[in-house]
Amino acid sequence: MYLAESTLPLYLVQLITGVDAKLREFQNMIRTYNNHFAFTSIGISCDERYQHRDQGVYTVRVQWQIHHYLNDLIPQNPSNRMTDIQFYFYDPQHQASNRMNTLPRLDTSIVEKLVELMEPNPYVEFLTNLSSLENVDDYYILIR
Repeated sequence: MYLAESTLPLYLVQLITGVDAKLREFQNMIRTYNNHFAFTSIGISCDERYQHRDQGVYTVRVQWQIHHYLNDLIPQNPSNRMTDIQFYFYDPQHQASNRMNTLPRLDTSIVEKLVELMEPNPYVEFLTNLSSLENVDDYYILIR
């Protein structure tokens, strides 16, 4: 049995393997970028004995259950910071600038390109299409 070959977009390969200063900065902040483009946020109980180690591989020990939080599709207060799924649903044509307003330390050109790369993602398409529904408060998303 063989695993399917992964075909990463060339831009992602360059981000991950590049050596210039801009790409090194991305690599140093890769978890921040990853979390910023996630559809949900995660809630866990951490065993703090393993949280701040100076040697070895960084690990998180999860106890009991992992919870994924799915925020409201529309921010309850437009002045609040948008999170997770809201970037894809609420005002999708301004997604890059909304992301930069939330986390200005990220590189604008990288964020814009990542937004562009995410457009064909079926989940992004689904959420973007939801934004055109009338009476969106009458709907909910169920994750199974």
